[in-house]
Amino acid sequence: MVLVPILLVIGLAGVTTVEVTGKSLTDHAISVVKGQDCRMARVFKHGDVCQPESSVTISSPDETTIVRTGGNSVQNMEDMFEQRKQSTKK
Repeated sequence: MVLVPILLVIGLAGVTTVEVTGKSLTDHAISVVKGQDCRMARVFKHGDVCQPESSVTISSPDETTIVRTGGNSVQNMEDMFEQRKQSTKK
């Protein structure tokens, strides 16, 4: 009976991860191992499961910043939005 709570926690963690990052726990694990942006859902779209990590360039009058996305994309996107907010305040 201990197995049920463990499976419930793993299931909730998986759902939360997909909702927050758009990638499953398996996708994150494969991405770390391969060093690329991997999503198993791409199989259904007849695409490559793994793709090179992309980058986003943020330009403002004072600076240009390149933010890598991929493995830790949620934190990078938060950083990007914060940088954008700071540059519009100037």
